[in-house]
Amino acid sequence: MQFFQHQKTSSKKSLTISLASHQRGVALLVVLLLVVMIVVLAGSMLASKEITTRKSQLIFEQDSFRQQIQAAEQMAVELIRTDSNLNDADSLQDVWAKGIEPYSTEDGYLIELAINDASARFNLNNLYHDGAVDEQALASFRRLLESLGLDPNLATVVLDWQDPDTLVYNDGGAEATVYQSTGQLAQATAKKNGVGSTQPANQPFISIDQLAQLPNVTAETIATLRPYVTAVPYWLPINVNTADAVVLTAMVGSENSGAVQTLLTSRVNQPIESDGALQALGLFNNSLDNADDGNADSNTNEGRDSNKEQESTTGQGASEQDGNKNEKSSNEKSSTEKNDKQQKPCKKCQEKEKKQQLDKLLQSLSYQSRAFEVLISVSKDQTLANDSSKSRKKTRYATLFIAKGKSLPSAYQQQASMNRESDDKPSIQAFAQRIWAFRPPFIEH
Repeated sequence: MQFFQHQKTSSKKSLTISLASHQRGVALLVVLLLVVMIVVLAGSMLASKEITTRKSQLIFEQDSFRQQIQAAEQMAVELIRTDSNLNDADSLQDVWAKGIEPYSTEDGYLIELAINDASARFNLNNLYHDGAVDEQALASFRRLLESLGLDPNLATVVLDWQDPDTLVYNDGGAEATVYQSTGQLAQATAKKNGVGSTQPANQPFISIDQLAQLPNVTAETIATLRPYVTAVPYWLPINVNTADAVVLTAMVGSENSGAVQTLLTSRVNQPIESDGALQALGLFNNSLDNADDGNADSNTNEGRDSNKEQESTTGQGASEQDGNKNEKSSNEKSSTEKNDKQQKPCKKCQEKEKKQQLDKLLQSLSYQSRAFEVLISVSKDQTLANDSSKSRKKTRYATLFIAKGKSLPSAYQQQASMNRESDDKPSIQAFAQRIWAFRPPFIEH
């Protein structure tokens, strides 16, 4: 009996010890779980704090870069406005064209500023403006393409990209049909932009890079064109003081290349500064002379045809009325005088027509710039977060246009910063600013 009682007591003690051990194990697991949760929570809080701190740093850096870009933009506007106050012409002798030395700010930023004359290049948006096709600009662009060894028919494709209709210019076919068989570059661009196929925008070009969306345009085509074209959202005449021989010859025709060479030589020391000086260059003289020769040939042929017709009529009259010689002689004399007048049109009329043609041709040229392109570079050495002994150079770029004396399209009015000194001075407006993480293509003088 005592044996069974002792065994029962021992079993109770063993069970109590086992339960106590189990409870201690559960408590240990709970403690470990709490420790893990605390560690994870603390790590998450630290990571969140680091992310927030880094985010704040990036926002501060971006704001700082933007402030420096805005300051450089105002400097570019001020340079052009100052030059505008000094003289009416824009040439390669001006301050903005000679280059601006890089400068450093007190907080360690290095600023570089480059300005070029957009009016020195052919504006793609000149092909269609004020609701109509500009035939003169279209002919000039064709000549430019030919001089660069490119297909002149590309001019029509560029025009169809921006005109509002859906038909191929001077063809009547549907533009959509042309764009269904686009080149490899256009297809790749369309795929990148998430669209099934390219379609003409039926609006002005925003960037030269949009040429990649045109049929059969390759990267080589764009690289060839880039130094000679621009995309300004309004009509832009060519500045004869800054354009090169290729662009000028395309504008006036190869028959006037001699006058172009004379201009390139003379403008080095004496830029064109007035409408009279621009007209005196005679850049279109050979074109007008050729037109006069063509008109003279046409008049001569008309006179000859008239003579033949009169001779035939006179011959018939002679066979019917052989005895009426005096009347025949009078008719021949009258016919001869009439033909002489046809072959020698009114000299004043010729001069007036020639002046009208010259004025129309000269509208495509100017001695001033109406648009400038600006490239801003802002850089700063920054210490690496994981190694304070090392640093890296961070750079941001910005491109923008500056309009001079020109009202911008409504789409650009809100983003433009306008600077006007007085009513008799041209307005200077900066617009279309773009920020880049890499250096964009930029043509410098």
